[in-house]
Amino acid sequence: MNKMKLNAFWTGVAIAGVVLVIAFGAKVVPLWAAKSASLKKVRTLTQTLQKEKAFPSDSDIQTFLDQREKTVKAYKDFGVFYAQSSEHLNRWFPDLKLAPNQYPNRGNFMASYRSQKEAIENTLKEKGVKLGTGDESGKYTYGFNWEDPQPDQFNPVAADEGKILKEIQKRFWARQRVANAILTILAEGGKVSRVHDFRFFRKLHPQMTGITWDSYPTGEYAVTYLGVGAQANLAPLQFTEFDLPQKLGKTITFGFALELPYSQVPRVISEILNPAAEKNVAARLLVNVIGSHVTIREQNEPTKTVVYPQGDSAAQAAAIQKAKDEVKPVDVMLTVTCEIIDFEPSEMKKFE
Repeated sequence: MNKMKLNAFWTGVAIAGVVLVIAFGAKVVPLWAAKSASLKKVRTLTQTLQKEKAFPSDSDIQTFLDQREKTVKAYKDFGVFYAQSSEHLNRWFPDLKLAPNQYPNRGNFMASYRSQKEAIENTLKEKGVKLGTGDESGKYTYGFNWEDPQPDQFNPVAADEGKILKEIQKRFWARQRVANAILTILAEGGKVSRVHDFRFFRKLHPQMTGITWDSYPTGEYAVTYLGVGAQANLAPLQFTEFDLPQKLGKTITFGFALELPYSQVPRVISEILNPAAEKNVAARLLVNVIGSHVTIREQNEPTKTVVYPQGDSAAQAAAIQKAKDEVKPVDVMLTVTCEIIDFEPSEMKKFE
């Protein structure tokens, strides 16, 4: 009896073992195979990603972090450079003793402004530079086209008076840049005959009326400014300044026209972009040239008659040489369109 019970026990164990083996083969072995296949796929995919650089490694991540650090530094350096230029553009006349974020008394400002602009014009006139264009009455108009609004013209815009004074101040610095370029060229032995015209393409204030410098030279004095959508002797239609990305400021666009020898054209543009007298690059206006145009307004006579005694070869040679010496280069009209970068440092992004 006991032997039969013992045999039954081992028989049950054997049957259970068989069942476990069958279950293991049916359930676990396929899972092992699936795991093996999955691991193989993962290894294959990893190798593919690493080969194609689609999956960043530690070295890739470090490279990205290093590049970010360099980019942030370059952005900050860019901000410092432009902020210095902005401070230079936003400064007031030294005699007003004001910080850039302060507004002066209008009377004090206009008195200083008129004194400064007269000093510029007188210096140029003393050097033989003519200002403006003539008319039948002998009067001269245009030239530097200074914005000089009278007290009653400020009445409709009293709320914006400080901003208008700041705009006039910025426009003064732009005119001074051109005047200094002319004086530098004259000091080097060059020549500029006339400041024909100077203007900004955005009105000083849309509600200020009766400003004579809103008109353009016409007829034989017409000027063509390129880069602002303007036709000859016409103001550009609906001109608007360009806003810098991320609210970092805007442009201030102006144009000027000079009469000068053609040989001086490159020198003028060079002085506008990179003034030789201003050694500190950061402490200067950031000016771009966006258009230029040269017009030949006159020309020398194609032929010239010389008179000398017949048969006198020496007199003939002298007369011909005299006629040649009298032929001088004729001035051209150079018009240049520029824009100043009016930067806003407070809008720089913070990365801390």
